[in-house]
Amino acid sequence: MAMIYNTIPAFVSGNILTAAQMNAIGANVNNYRVTPMCVLVSTGVQILPTGVPTALTYGAGSENVDTDAMHSIAVNTDRITVVTAGVYAITWHVDLAGSGAAGSRILIVLIKNDTQIMRTDGGNYAASSSMAYSGAATTPCDVGDYLYIAVLQISGGNRTVDTSSFAATWQGQVS
Repeated sequence: MAMIYNTIPAFVSGNILTAAQMNAIGANVNNYRVTPMCVLVSTGVQILPTGVPTALTYGAGSENVDTDAMHSIAVNTDRITVVTAGVYAITWHVDLAGSGAAGSRILIVLIKNDTQIMRTDGGNYAASSSMAYSGAATTPCDVGDYLYIAVLQISGGNRTVDTSSFAATWQGQVS
């Protein structure tokens, strides 16, 4: 069984470095070399019906980066699912095409395990204006926690998401 170090040990002059120690150090370097992260970018237009909260989805071709198998293009395509526990920086951006009536409202919500953790609320924009919304949050996550972005728009008609992005980047262990 390989030794796993929480920190790289200090070596003293005259000590002989064993193969087991070298392998353990190598395993530690490999474990910490790649930061768990998932960056999704929409590859197609998504329609948002008026008055219905809609999760943004990311299908085939949407994974710009996924170093920890956090996203599936076949199942739950709206989610980033945490594989490595820790604190995550979450970012998102949504571009809505111009349409709808003057005074329309937009609510964009970051959801973790079906519980809202942050939201962006905009509204009262002019008829046919395109809108762009961005947000960021930091949250601790356990293995199996999932995150997604939902959009609620109230314009009296459908609105189109032209582009969107959604990312989760591991920042470190929960202290």
